[in-house]
Amino acid sequence: QWYQRRVQEAVVSTQSTGGGHGHSHDHGPPTEIKSFGSVLLLFALSVHSILEGMAVGSESEWVTVFTVTAALSVHKVLLAFALGVKIVDEGQTLAVHIRSVALFAVSSPIGVAIGVGVELSHF
Repeated sequence: QWYQRRVQEAVVSTQSTGGGHGHSHDHGPPTEIKSFGSVLLLFALSVHSILEGMAVGSESEWVTVFTVTAALSVHKVLLAFALGVKIVDEGQTLAVHIRSVALFAVSSPIGVAIGVGVELSHF
């Protein structure tokens, strides 16, 4: 795998025995493939957040709404961290960071609005 070669190359280049081949370069996948990974992750997490928001929006008990919202908030922090790590790993620009975080942030409220709309349409 490409990441195993990278680790081996890093170990070899740090050894003082001169066992390396004198320069370092990336054996990873092309940048286009790396960028696609963050786009795919952003899409998957946004859909996931919309579905979670729909569950909150369709709930009629306020205690359950607050309990589920608290649990989802903790969950969303972890998802946001994973997305941020992926974007940083790919070396994306600040503009991409901001757009990605903004899209991810609005996905749950969109889901809540959909859930409320569906719930209200049943009355």
